[in-house]
Amino acid sequence: TGAVASRQTSIGTSLRVHYLIAGQGGARKQTVLFLHGSAFTSRTWQVVGVLDALAHQGFTAVAVDLPSRGQTGPLSDGITTSSFVQLFAETALDPLSPVVVVTASLGGSYGLPFVLHPGTSFRIAGYVTAAGGRVAL
Repeated sequence: TGAVASRQTSIGTSLRVHYLIAGQGGARKQTVLFLHGSAFTSRTWQVVGVLDALAHQGFTAVAVDLPSRGQTGPLSDGITTSSFVQLFAETALDPLSPVVVVTASLGGSYGLPFVLHPGTSFRIAGYVTAAGGRVAL
């Protein structure tokens, strides 16, 4: 629906990652990164309309298929649950755009490590979770 584009990137030497993106940041210049739950994919965020809605409000909205879900391959090349979002962000997100991370269920296991340790390239502007799972930090 709307102006959502489907894209792929690679992290490590062989992990192909699929994601959806809408908007170009506009005046707000913030990115909202969506990480789905175990029974869903990035498309879930598109179907409920949140990607288009945020793009229309001037945000860049990104929804990624987590490893072994949707069109993203399984973790490989030493990439872990804790490092996946950081590595994805480095290849697909604008480091000058503050990031709000939104997670559902399983997505919290991937998103929380990034929120707590975003590296030097990203500034976390917020974190929203629903039914987040346990994660070892």
